[in-house]
Amino acid sequence: MKPQAHAPEEYLAKARGRAANGPLSLVELSAVLTALHAQEPGCILTAFGDLNARLVLRAEPAGAWPQEALDDLCAQACEAFDLARGASEEPVVAPIIALAPGQTRLFVPFGAAQPGDSAEAFLIVCDTLPTVRRVELKLGEKLHALGLGTIKPKGGPCAR
Repeated sequence: MKPQAHAPEEYLAKARGRAANGPLSLVELSAVLTALHAQEPGCILTAFGDLNARLVLRAEPAGAWPQEALDDLCAQACEAFDLARGASEEPVVAPIIALAPGQTRLFVPFGAAQPGDSAEAFLIVCDTLPTVRRVELKLGEKLHALGLGTIKPKGGPCAR
């Protein structure tokens, strides 16, 4: 069964209500994505997606990729988290790096403080592994500056 698409603002409104890691406003999210993309020349795309719906909610540069390609990137993140978790019920505790032809992709889980909560992830596409590593460090710094940490999903939000 395919999930119904909802307005990204609905998902982000739910994200703002999470008590475990504080508010993440739409303005802050957009600023983080824009800064990551702008500060690193090899950063091709930064995005934020809802893993449960397999839907990218925000992307930078906006409009660079069709929505279907963005949502496919979100689905790839889900598959990567599922593979990393394997048969274990333990959540994936680290970002995942995936190699694609001419690209290196970074999937950083964020959200799902409680079972049943929405789980999101930062989805980043760069030209090389060193670029991904630099962007990963910058993402951590930006989230820390906002008073947020990455909270790994509890259970399997991507399992179907």
